[in-house]
Amino acid sequence: MSNPYTHPDPVATVNTTAVDPIVEAVRAKLHQRSQLGQQKYGTMLTRTDLSRLDWLRHLQEELMDAACYAETLIQAEDEVGADDTTYVPETDFGNMAQPVDTEGKMHNAPHEGAPALSALPLDAVVMP
Repeated sequence: MSNPYTHPDPVATVNTTAVDPIVEAVRAKLHQRSQLGQQKYGTMLTRTDLSRLDWLRHLQEELMDAACYAETLIQAEDEVGADDTTYVPETDFGNMAQPVDTEGKMHNAPHEGAPALSALPLDAVVMP
């Protein structure tokens, strides 16, 4: 006899033909970043002029930037007394906070010369 309080196996019930809008949004952004990187730097990630240590340093720098962005937003939420007990992710990533510089230009990813979000005033973050 089956237990009426158990749920079916989520893996067995996944609709494999459905398109996950979150995954598609990430895919589109990855493609956009790749195009931007190729235009800006004239190369792709298949480049062979960097060592493993160079790649690790690049990764570390990006992760440190991400930690700074998270800290900036956490402090901003703490200042306004945001209730963080319930979070429903947006499926439209275009409505999420985006870093902008003092001239109003969007920065999808900081690179040399681009200001870090943590260095920008809090009003330089565009909120929905």
